[in-house]
Amino acid sequence: MAPLPLAKLASLFIKTLAKPAAKKIKLECSRFQPTQDLLVGIGQTTHIITSRMTIWSEGYTVRMIKPLQRETAMTRGAELVGEGFIFLVAGGLVVWEYNKKADEDNKKKVVAKEKIENLDARIEALEQRIKINIELPVEDSLKQSMDLPIDPPQGYSKSERRWWPF
Repeated sequence: MAPLPLAKLASLFIKTLAKPAAKKIKLECSRFQPTQDLLVGIGQTTHIITSRMTIWSEGYTVRMIKPLQRETAMTRGAELVGEGFIFLVAGGLVVWEYNKKADEDNKKKVVAKEKIENLDARIEALEQRIKINIELPVEDSLKQSMDLPIDPPQGYSKSERRWWPF
């Protein structure tokens, strides 16, 4: 059974909590006059940009765009701020997950590099043993490298020495 992806579950939980937090931010920003003015400015700006894009996409030239009413502009500004907050939270979680995956990949690379270094050291040691064994007579080198007698044990029949009994 695979372990639970706790990091993924935690990020989903945080994303879920971001939605009510965005609503709370919209509500709190709508209460005070300075933030209301900011929201109205944001709402009017988004209205102008989307209107211009719509008019240009239809092939017309923009002459004049009528501003929105204050309440409508404030609502659109608050929506944009709330959506921006959710996007910021989601983007931050994506970056966090990416960095976590990169760290895991780096750890795997370090482990693989250590294994390769160990294998290289073993190969070098074996090459050293081969060089030493080349200088010795063949029977002596086999006895030293394998630590087994060269001759098969006496007292066994040919069928008992084979791995396949037939």
